[in-house]
Amino acid sequence: MPQKEVRFNEMLVKSIDEALTELLGDKGRDSLYQHLAEHYDITREEMPYRLDSLHAAIEQILGEKASKVLDIEIVKYLARQTKVPLPDTRDISLQTYLLKARKLVA
Repeated sequence: MPQKEVRFNEMLVKSIDEALTELLGDKGRDSLYQHLAEHYDITREEMPYRLDSLHAAIEQILGEKASKVLDIEIVKYLARQTKVPLPDTRDISLQTYLLKARKLVA
């Protein structure tokens, strides 16, 4: 895997960590990661490669509205790290933003 892609994936995981910590606290984040690993077979390291499964699992666990809030926070953190412009928050789609950011960064 190219080094730029590895770096992008590291930034993505860090952004997910930061967004979850902001919304759930350290213990909540850790509990969610444990739940994802035990019940959905999604580890922290696999998240960049299993975004669709991750998104579906989080939506199932937290609900649609909370999942949307998390998406927005992840995009905000990732935008700070990648310097890829942040879209209007009303129109944020995590998957769409990731495609754009990945092309520009990786």
